[in-house]
Amino acid sequence: KTQDASVNAQTVLPGVPGVVNAVSNPQDAGIPTVSITGGYATLGSATNIPQGRRSNTYELYSDTSKIAIFSGVTHTFKFGYYGRREETWRFLDGTSRGSISFASFTQFAGTCPTCAGVAQITTSSIRTGDTLGHWYRYPHAFYVQDDMKITPNLTLNVGLRYELPSVLTEKRDRGTNFIPGVGPVLLGSDLVLGINTALVGPASLTYTPGPVTLTGAGVRPDYTDIGPSIGFAYTPKFGPGFFGDGKTVIRGGFRIGYDDLFNNIPINQTSNPPWSIATTQRAGVTQPSTYSWNLAFNQNVPLISTTASGTEVGLLTFNAEALNAKQAYAENWNFSMQREITQGSTIEVSYLGSSGHRLGVQLDANQPLVIVKNPSLRGSQAPNVQIFPYPTWGSSLVSSFDGSSIYNGLVISGKVHFTRRLTMNSSYTWSHSIDDTSSFLGTTFDSEMPASSNAPLSAQRSNSAFDQ
Repeated sequence: KTQDASVNAQTVLPGVPGVVNAVSNPQDAGIPTVSITGGYATLGSATNIPQGRRSNTYELYSDTSKIAIFSGVTHTFKFGYYGRREETWRFLDGTSRGSISFASFTQFAGTCPTCAGVAQITTSSIRTGDTLGHWYRYPHAFYVQDDMKITPNLTLNVGLRYELPSVLTEKRDRGTNFIPGVGPVLLGSDLVLGINTALVGPASLTYTPGPVTLTGAGVRPDYTDIGPSIGFAYTPKFGPGFFGDGKTVIRGGFRIGYDDLFNNIPINQTSNPPWSIATTQRAGVTQPSTYSWNLAFNQNVPLISTTASGTEVGLLTFNAEALNAKQAYAENWNFSMQREITQGSTIEVSYLGSSGHRLGVQLDANQPLVIVKNPSLRGSQAPNVQIFPYPTWGSSLVSSFDGSSIYNGLVISGKVHFTRRLTMNSSYTWSHSIDDTSSFLGTTFDSEMPASSNAPLSAQRSNSAFDQ
């Protein structure tokens, strides 16, 4: 609970439309987040709170092993099943208190030359409505594995795993997914969200049957996740010396493994309009220039605005998931040679590689194209013209699974056994990683979004953010 959770913003900012009334909405009580460019401390709390989550997980699994000998080869068979039920209740009322940005302290104080005694805002956001969702899913996995002792110095391992990741489903169909080529579609229906420009605010939202019908998950299930694996360990015993004294071990393997989707990705559909209305006003985009407090949080305004370059753009934004989203997976391979130097001391040289496929990346389906008429000005500034694919809406981030990566590494490691109680390990890794998305939900130093959603990901491929 934040320090200002008991503050009633309506008494701090009287007469400002849209600020939270702590009496009628105690959950979102608190002052707006205020940021001022120029090194000033931020007022208010973080924009991702208040939020809350409760999760229940029920698991069922079974593993069986059987040792058998066929044609003189010892087999250790293993097979099993794993299943679970996940339930998640989550609300994410980020920016429900509002957030405001000022380009300078003078614009905050209203003392700039063009302010006329009134604060001039650069960007503001506010969220209203209900973001609580109740989501569930039933993932399953089956596997079979065989460890074969081919000879006393050769072991072979083969296996196969099949996963049914299931899709998170909202129990009450409370959610909206943004489908590129169609627009925002309500879960459990074929209703496409639209806006009646003759009205203002939430009352202007319309619902029209469309070409796509969604289930309560908003996406289609994935049945393609098959993961084979193979590995071996071999101690050569032929000829004299290096390959004949039993002190060398050669190992190698390959496998395909699948990632589990971060539940927040589909759950974010509950926070989309019309269930929750988040609007963003931005100088030069939704407003001709900087604006005052009376427009910052007022949602009873036209939900479609006109940019400085004269094109239309919506105020409502979306967080969506690709309709045919599939689980990310990685191909992993390795080859190593280990040599015993003295009793209990070894040196090992290993090659490691991995290739990531269907990696998660957020792409803005409504990123504008720009007609440049004055190269000296930024894209959003007139006379340059922005063309939005969906001018009814604002930013529409779609979590897609189109990324890829490649990693190759050489590892040299050694272990020296000094005494029964003292062992020293040392290793050195030389590696390189290349990708077109280094993280699904990035951090400060590891952005999750490509530089452009309009350019092919292959054109934005480079060294990974974590590459050393």
